[in-house]
Amino acid sequence: MTTGRPLPRDWGWRVLHSLWVLPSLLCFGFTTWMGFLYIGIRTRHRVWLMSAFAHFAGAVLLITLIIVSGPTKSEIDSGAAQRTATQEMFNNFGAACLFVLWLAGVVHSLIVLPQFWRALDQRQAPPPMAPYPGQPAPTWPPGHTGPKPWPNSDYTPAPQPITPVPPSAPTVHWPDGGTNPHR
Repeated sequence: MTTGRPLPRDWGWRVLHSLWVLPSLLCFGFTTWMGFLYIGIRTRHRVWLMSAFAHFAGAVLLITLIIVSGPTKSEIDSGAAQRTATQEMFNNFGAACLFVLWLAGVVHSLIVLPQFWRALDQRQAPPPMAPYPGQPAPTWPPGHTGPKPWPNSDYTPAPQPITPVPPSAPTVHWPDGGTNPHR
């Protein structure tokens, strides 16, 4: 979902908040779910949490296929029994699933990345500060509406009146009944 808004912040911020993509790139799809779990929790976005579950289920499927695919080539060379036809089928299917899951995880992560940047930038926008007397109230940067407590929420906080309270000096009562002994 492209909103047409410009990408947030500078390149350093974007690189820092793109590190969650590394597990999908480096670990053959086995740890893609960790990145989606991170961004789902960070932004409270249910779809990304469900994506984390789907990628986790794919990783469990791959591990299961590795376990049932029988001995490896090096184990066969060192004297283990040959693979059966079923084990060979699981081995080939597992290799295909590994490639598909890895490629799908990388593509999915790269598609979601700009959406995560925008969601995170919206949540991290600093709130406006209360103005001093005689100063205009600060405004949000263009394109920002301020942080929301929960995505897709109808909650809006009640407006709070800003009334500065002047500091008052404590009244000191001296034993002779006066309030200022130096008068």
